[in-house]
Amino acid sequence: MKVEECGFFTVITQDRIDDLSRFLISLKRHNSHPVHVMIANDNIECFRYKSLSALLSPFEYTVLIDTDIYVNGSLEHLFSVARKGKIGIYHEKKYPAYNCGVMAIPKGIGKKLCPEWNGLFERGLREPPKNDAERYYKQIDQGYFNEIAHKYPIENLPQEYNYILKEHTPEEERKDFHKVKIFHFLHGKLDLRQYLSYRTWINLIKGDTS
Repeated sequence: MKVEECGFFTVITQDRIDDLSRFLISLKRHNSHPVHVMIANDNIECFRYKSLSALLSPFEYTVLIDTDIYVNGSLEHLFSVARKGKIGIYHEKKYPAYNCGVMAIPKGIGKKLCPEWNGLFERGLREPPKNDAERYYKQIDQGYFNEIAHKYPIENLPQEYNYILKEHTPEEERKDFHKVKIFHFLHGKLDLRQYLSYRTWINLIKGDTS
């Protein structure tokens, strides 16, 4: 199988180029597959591209991956899931939903998934929200994927392929550090500087004081 049949797909807004740089540095230390990057004008366009990712991707087997991520090892397992004709994705523990920050998607499934996923997203944008919570829900891609996930073949990824910091204490993270492949920050209300993976990620660009 040619390397070009497999690749990574990520979407970024222009104000997060440093995040992209850090992500790419960590990714390329452990993975040789090509990366397709799309630049979105705003968050809504970013989520729109994510919902269309497997169609927009030039690869037969695509790993859709966010950039608020530190890659700590080989991600070849993700492509092996896609080659089996399944969507590889992690189901969060504290928030009972699939997390779309890391997804392995074969093109064949993507041709069916993406039009349905994007259709729900676009419809949600047209419908006026009833409250702030619904407004937030309608402007992101993840909720809509979870509505239709049951229709598609899914292989649940082990947590080391989407290690979401909010699910772990800094002490747990340090203990798990060497076995984790992907650290996912999902900023939220966490003091991320308590976490080794985040400090390592920040320092990938020298002189950063954020």
